[in-house]
Amino acid sequence: CLVDRRNKDFYVLGYVQSGSAVYDFGGKITHVRKGTVILIKQDQLYSARSDAQDPWQFYSVAFMPEFYDEDSRLLLNNMPNTFAASDSSHMAENFAELYRIWSSKGAGYIIKCRSLILDILYILLGDELRRSKASAHYARLEELVNMMRENYTRSYSLEELCDLSNL
Repeated sequence: CLVDRRNKDFYVLGYVQSGSAVYDFGGKITHVRKGTVILIKQDQLYSARSDAQDPWQFYSVAFMPEFYDEDSRLLLNNMPNTFAASDSSHMAENFAELYRIWSSKGAGYIIKCRSLILDILYILLGDELRRSKASAHYARLEELVNMMRENYTRSYSLEELCDLSNL
């Protein structure tokens, strides 16, 4: 059941810290898990529910960008709703720092929060541009890199990586 939840005034970025959930973006069902970045666009219809067996924890931030021009607005609005960021550890650090800075409300916190939001968007835009221009093998190689990041203590031989990549 899609509940009419719309961010009428803001965009929302989210980062799944742990667990999993299911999002419905206007009829498009998407499963999210640890490391997923979520972008809910202004006035977008959506709903979400946590997996009861694997409850999720997440960071979120609402923001309203000032667009340079209509092309900039279209660029953001044409981005997907979910991302597997190319550098999930950096993304996790950005969201955690955003949470700490916002919570402490120290001197200059608004500037720093805006800076972190822009950094997150810059990473996501760069990832999307690389994916859109990448070879047919990009998705498989990205999966392989993510597996290596998750198992960073393990060593891989060149032969093993070739076998795992199926290339």
